Amino acid sequence: MANGINLFSVQMKNFIPYVTVVLPLLFFLFILQDGFQNANAQCLFNLSGKWIGDDGGTYFIGQNGFPGTGVTPKIWWFGSNSLGEKAGFSNVFQGEMKGGDPSGKWIISGKWADVPMGKTNGNGEIALVVETYTKYDEKAKNPVVYDVLTKVSDTGGFGGTELTRPQPHCGDVNTSGTPEK
Repeated sequence: MANGINLFSVQMKNFIPYVTVVLPLLFFLFILQDGFQNANAQCLFNLSGKWIGDDGGTYFIGQNGFPGTGVTPKIWWFGSNSLGEKAGFSNVFQGEMKGGDPSGKWIISGKWADVPMGKTNGNGEIALVVETYTKYDEKAKNPVVYDVLTKVSDTGGFGGTELTRPQPHCGDVNTSGTPEK
């Protein structure tokens, strides 16, 4: 019996250095992976920034909260086709982003209203689906991913059908430009 215990003891002594190095390393990598996943999720679903509408407007979107964090993301915007007193339209929006229409896409829904800075005077509800698509440069080598908010329903006669921006790098949310489809 003593030989069995001695053999086990020798094997454990050889195994302990590996355990003391590998287990902390695995734990550290697990913690880092979780942090990166949360950061990536926040980057992918951060709609804050400058968007261009197919109605000639520029929309400044703000977002509070991210999907998957237990808080329903709140979305606000100010949109106008001119930042002067002679604007054709100027509006505001307040709503929420929720996951999962039947296709699994994220939907933004809420209320919009024109403000007195513009000439229009409408209000209602609107729903937009959050999508992305890729456009390549002239040489088809450098892809650019675009975030797109596409109107799926509205009341009150909201004029635009699509808001677009190049997808920002995490932390770079002030981008502009409209892609050609």
